[in-house]
Amino acid sequence: MIVLLLKIAASALIILATTIIGFDIARRYRDRPQHLRQLQSALQGLATEISYGATPLPEAFASLATTHRPPIADMFQVAASQLARPGTTAAVAWQAGLETLLKRSALGQRDLAVVGQLGTVLGLSDRLDQERHLLLALQHLQREEVLAEQERQQNERMWRYLGVLSGLLLVIVLV
Repeated sequence: MIVLLLKIAASALIILATTIIGFDIARRYRDRPQHLRQLQSALQGLATEISYGATPLPEAFASLATTHRPPIADMFQVAASQLARPGTTAAVAWQAGLETLLKRSALGQRDLAVVGQLGTVLGLSDRLDQERHLLLALQHLQREEVLAEQERQQNERMWRYLGVLSGLLLVIVLV
């Protein structure tokens, strides 16, 4: 009787664990297009701050951190706090913000390839050049968003089912 209860409990834990893993992978597919849209919105706001407001970068980053939701807000908060340190360049602060974004979002290196290059021009070139680079990054993010949406449609449901079904298969094989 106890052995049977242990088998049932172990089976339930296996199914629960694989289901959680499958749903977590599916969540990343679901969140990636949303995070790309949020990042596009934030970069448009940064372009506006730079072009029309002529706002200094530390203030622009802090402002964007308060007007956006995590994980994008976290990126700008880290960048603003890095810029507040004496001797820190905009490139270093931008890179620190992007590393935070990579850790806390569903975005990958491919998504942020062009965005990472913005750090080299932010604060160093004139407003028109910075705006041009921001628009280029926005176009890249729009293409990535289309691809991310296609991947979400193909893979989100599959990973949910795969999590549950792999747990059931493992239980059948072990019992």
